[in-house]
Amino acid sequence: MKPQYRLLLVSLALIVFFVFFCLIYLENIPVQLVVLGVVLLLSAWTFKLKGLLKKLYHFLPFILLLFGVYFIFALFQIGQNKDYWIHYGITRTTLLISSLMFIQVLITWLKIDTFLDFPLGIEKLKYIILGKMLYKIAFSSYSELCLFVDSIPAEQAGTITLKKKFRKRLIVLLALITYVINEATLKGEMIDERIWHCHQVPK
Repeated sequence: MKPQYRLLLVSLALIVFFVFFCLIYLENIPVQLVVLGVVLLLSAWTFKLKGLLKKLYHFLPFILLLFGVYFIFALFQIGQNKDYWIHYGITRTTLLISSLMFIQVLITWLKIDTFLDFPLGIEKLKYIILGKMLYKIAFSSYSELCLFVDSIPAEQAGTITLKKKFRKRLIVLLALITYVINEATLKGEMIDERIWHCHQVPK
């Protein structure tokens, strides 16, 4: 399939998903649960069961935190009654999971390599190449950073609580962002050097 058509289909899928499930059926719990089930099945078919569980494990701290906030709001009936916050929490948490997994599936289907076939100049293609490299670096480094943070003595001491897990995820996220920014600078300079030598394109 031509990259233009592939990009068009992915864009249409995102638009349909957003319009129907983020707007029209946002407050419909049965529809949200059905969509979540379909997206999880599609994700299991795409990433296999082990890959799906691994991705859900990475999202789990943020999902639990979000659900915990809604639970506290419902328990103390902050601003609204308990039923409102229970309904609100279920729909938003379910939508968050299905949206994250659906985007992950689309990313695997719309590979960055397909953009290289677009009729673009080398000065524009270099950003696509850099994006592909950073995407791989981010996903390959995440588990290593988690292992590194787990090995810190301060993180091993004491009881593991939800607050501690969330703080650890924030540390990993900050480290990942810093690492990716540094890699973007380094890899960007390397790409510019190769363009200059191979294509004689001035900086």
